[in-house]
Amino acid sequence: GDAAKFMEGVRDVVGNEGWFLIGVDTKKSESVLNRAYNDSGGVTAEFNRNMLRHLNERFGTDFDARAFEHFARYNPSKGRIEMYLVSKCEQDVRLEGETFRFAPGEHVHTENSYKYSFDEFVALADATGFRQHLTWFDADHQFMELLLKAT
Repeated sequence: GDAAKFMEGVRDVVGNEGWFLIGVDTKKSESVLNRAYNDSGGVTAEFNRNMLRHLNERFGTDFDARAFEHFARYNPSKGRIEMYLVSKCEQDVRLEGETFRFAPGEHVHTENSYKYSFDEFVALADATGFRQHLTWFDADHQFMELLLKAT
């Protein structure tokens, strides 16, 4: 998967004697994750909609970010938060002379944020050429930092 490709790429960069410090969000209850990614202050929603503004600036699209609603849900079978932008109305977006129509309720999948248990991430590290050397957790074990050594 993408995580393994990323880790293998880092392994190539750091070489045989390299070290890699990485922060990893741990698996936690679905309710905790859903509250975090659907926060009442709208911080995550604004972050998600900002992608549309970036597309407008970078590629000349004409998304109206206000016409999309943020939606995030935890997918326990895949161990990830899935983030979407949902069209609030029928709308057309133009890119390089093409028009893309969005129906009300149509979802645009914008991000996956994977969560790992300690054992899952150590197995990923082992499979991609690293050995776990040190690990630190926050007080609630909701986040971990791992110092990995290339093998």
